Amino acid sequence: MNRNKILVVMPAYNEVGIIGESIAKVLSEGYRLVVVDDGSNDDTFKKALEYPCYLLKHKVNLGQGAAIQTGITFGLKHTDCEVFFTFDADGQHHVEDIEVVAGPILDKSTEVVLGSRFAGIESENMPKSRRFF
Repeated sequence: MNRNKILVVMPAYNEVGIIGESIAKVLSEGYRLVVVDDGSNDDTFKKALEYPCYLLKHKVNLGQGAAIQTGITFGLKHTDCEVFFTFDADGQHHVEDIEVVAGPILDKSTEVVLGSRFAGIESENMPKSRRFF
C-alpha cells in the first residue's frame, strides 16, 4: 500500500494534552498529515508545530465539519493524495485502522468507505434519534 497517497485529516479543538501523541502515531506509520486547529484557545496549535505535518488554523471555532472540509480542500489543492482519511485528535481512533479502511479505495474496489464506532455494538444511554442517525 502506498501510504504517501493517503492524507490523514485531523481536526483539533483544545486538544493540547493528547494531540502530540495522536500526531506521532500517524506520522510513525508513514502517513501524510494535515492538522486543522479549529480555533482552539489552548496551545494545540503550538504543540502541533513540533511535528513535521501540514498545519492549518481557523481563527474561530467553526466546528468539526468545517475543519475536515478545510483539510480536504487543502489536500486537493496542495498534495497529490488520492485518499483522505479523517482521524480524531483526541486519541480515540487507531492508526492501524487507516490501512484497513483505505485499502479498498486504493485498490479501486470502492470509492468511499465510512466507518462507525458503533458498528456491531449496542449503544447504551443514547437517544433513539441519535442511534438511528
